Amino acid sequence: MVLDLENVEEPVRDIWPNGTYPAIIENVEPDVSQAKGNPMLVWQLHLSDPSTGKEKNRRYYTVLVGDGAGRTKRSIKRVAPDLDLSQFRPNDAGDLLSGLECRAVLRRGRYQGEATDNVVDILAPLGDFAQ
Repeated sequence: MVLDLENVEEPVRDIWPNGTYPAIIENVEPDVSQAKGNPMLVWQLHLSDPSTGKEKNRRYYTVLVGDGAGRTKRSIKRVAPDLDLSQFRPNDAGDLLSGLECRAVLRRGRYQGEATDNVVDILAPLGDFAQ
């Protein structure tokens, strides 16, 4: 196979400003972190920007051990405050949390020299689900 990539446009990243955006949890899956091999949850979020009408998908990561377990608990309780976590099974997280509303805290940064925006926290949804 031979390709002519000379006239191909490089993708342009749509980096959003720092802020808090309405979001829907599309899925939550258990995984293992590449850095330390710790069990974690990968949250797939669908964000919307009411001021521009733009939408995007972003991932949010929480670890299930050590200090990270507290962050995971806080994140879950913010979106599902009545969920009993005494017998929490990470494999069930997608069934329990998918489709719930939240707010995603987005921060700009750099990754491997490229500008990026990352979800750094999730918050409970506002009552009217507006920013």
